Amino acid sequence: MNKVAIYCRLSDEDKNKLNKGDDSESIVNQRMMLIEYANKMGWHIYDFYSDDDYSGADDERPDFVRMNSDAEKHKFDIVLCKTQSRFTRNLETLEKYVHGHYEEWGIRFVTIVDNADTANKGNRKSRQIIGLTNQWYLEELSDNIRDVFQVKMRAGQYLGSFAPYGYKKDPLDNHKLIIDDCAADFVRMIYRLYLDGYGSQTIAQILTEKGIDKPTIYKQKQGLKYTSPNLGKYSHWDRTSVHLILTNPVYIGNLIQGKETTVSYKNLKRIKKDESEWVVNENNHSAIISKEDFYTVQKLLKSKRRVQKINNKTHLFATKVKCAECGGSMVRTTYTRADKTYVYLRCKNYYLTKGAICSSPNSIKFNDLINEVENKLNEIIESFKGNEDAIKQTISKINNRDYLLEINKLENEVFSIENQIKDKNRAMANLYIDKTNGNIDNNRYKIISDAIGDELEKLNKRMTSVSKEIEELKILAKKQINFESIVKRFNISNNGLTPELVLETIDYIEIGKIYDKETDRLITIHWKF
Repeated sequence: MNKVAIYCRLSDEDKNKLNKGDDSESIVNQRMMLIEYANKMGWHIYDFYSDDDYSGADDERPDFVRMNSDAEKHKFDIVLCKTQSRFTRNLETLEKYVHGHYEEWGIRFVTIVDNADTANKGNRKSRQIIGLTNQWYLEELSDNIRDVFQVKMRAGQYLGSFAPYGYKKDPLDNHKLIIDDCAADFVRMIYRLYLDGYGSQTIAQILTEKGIDKPTIYKQKQGLKYTSPNLGKYSHWDRTSVHLILTNPVYIGNLIQGKETTVSYKNLKRIKKDESEWVVNENNHSAIISKEDFYTVQKLLKSKRRVQKINNKTHLFATKVKCAECGGSMVRTTYTRADKTYVYLRCKNYYLTKGAICSSPNSIKFNDLINEVENKLNEIIESFKGNEDAIKQTISKINNRDYLLEINKLENEVFSIENQIKDKNRAMANLYIDKTNGNIDNNRYKIISDAIGDELEKLNKRMTSVSKEIEELKILAKKQINFESIVKRFNISNNGLTPELVLETIDYIEIGKIYDKETDRLITIHWKF
């Protein structure tokens, strides 16, 4: 008596189910139908193999794998399914097993509804045609799903399985992000610490020492079924986690999705998409971090500031001091003599290249530079106190800086691009009407429409790029120094220089070398005003 393996499958696209994960009615109906057929044929049922909630494109279905393993060991003679699509929707898988391994292993493949039977050599072509049709269905389904995702992303719907740290999903709308007050406070702490001069590694250590759960653990404690490869390996914060938070625009209310895709429905390998293809929704949800602070952090991250070893903070002038002789950075260094530590800034190019790039061993005492900047800034602030006209003139000067001119130019370009896009869309619509009316043939229509489509794609990419530039320039313009605020808020005589004050007032400082002891070195402070 022939031994038969009965295989059943139900996928997500099948609708007649009770609950996801339950043994659905469809699976039960398939099994009953197959049992009846096996009994009718006089076959002995060896075992039941069933995969519920699995796609027909998935070759790693648990029972599918188990059945093929048993088939290789020839534990049964026949594989019985309701249809070929229940076995697989992938033509390659059909050829691999049904027309490959099964023939080699002496396994017969039979389906009830579409009459596939490898014992009948005459219906091999019909099996392949059915397999091809099933594959077309998968391809069309995959394309439809991608299109739906694109529409949802453009509408600002959040499609991630888990909300970013600092947010949670709205209970009333699973595709909307709302602020998680507890985690949001820690996000604000991370940004505040970085702006205060702490590096990513030091911030990670501070968070760990304070007993603050890292994002993966926090999500699990919230009852979310979140898993991570390193979840059980590391329980502490690391610089990578901090850096990801510091660089994620989600915290200023911007939602960026579609940064990756899969090769195809067959190949689930993730590949990165070009930035021009990302779906960006600005001001999509409530912000945790101000745009001013966010873009200031991005600028500091790009400048690669270094952290001191004494108190794990960057020094006051990190990334802002340059050698006037070569234009290179001047970095902090210390040396100790007679149990006393001296702090200097020295030309990086000179000491790294032994004079090959910069021939001057240019250096300055750190405290000397602090005194110089404090004196100059004090002079400026004192000159503004009680002088409203001077304040107004300076503010007027600030408001007429190149930032606004650049923004105006870019906004004019946006207006021009918008008009060009309207013209191209109008041309595309007219072209379609000509095709419908029979004025042009399909081949000509495709050539012209493809050309217009390429132009539209370029225009949309440029529009995205220009809009991003405008946004950043507006933030930088707002971040420009407000003298009235500086005069009222800062008292250098009492408080000294602070990271906040340096960040707001100084663009960069050039240090000239000392030519002789009787001549003062040239220190040029480039202010943000």
